[in-house]
Amino acid sequence: MRGRRGRPLCQRIAARARNAFGPTKEEVPRFPGLNGAFALGRLEVIRWGGEVALLAMGDMASHAASAAAMLASQGVATTVAVIACLAPAPVDDLCALLSSARVAIVVESHSIVGGLGSLVAEIAAEHALQCRVVRCGITRIPDVVGTPQYLHEQLGSSAAAIAACVVDVRRGIA
Repeated sequence: MRGRRGRPLCQRIAARARNAFGPTKEEVPRFPGLNGAFALGRLEVIRWGGEVALLAMGDMASHAASAAAMLASQGVATTVAVIACLAPAPVDDLCALLSSARVAIVVESHSIVGGLGSLVAEIAAEHALQCRVVRCGITRIPDVVGTPQYLHEQLGSSAAAIAACVVDVRRGIA
């Protein structure tokens, strides 16, 4: 069915949705080496580094990867792991990763309460792992509106804020 402007109706609806809600699944950038595929109940390491591990889900994985690149330019090596979903939890993979890291910084795109950070902390506690878990995300009620990039900058979940969190944790401040 074609509309008044000559474009099929489904293309016009998709364009409006894209403008309102962001890219479709097919348009989201894919991480190198993952080919857009994740295995349920597993985590995927997209960068191996030092004693600090960054863990993220969804779009925050790109922020974590960017933060790791920033940190690498300062001589700080970090591991970056992407988790597809909370359930089924990637318990074995998390235990292996947390056993090799001194600090796990969990990057959230929302409140730090009840998300991936809570899952990682539970697994670290239940398995008596000697890895400190730090949640990096929104710690206050948002009082601003704007683009996702602007919100990440204002609410402390941008790549620069994640990198700063790593530096602070390494200094023993956070």
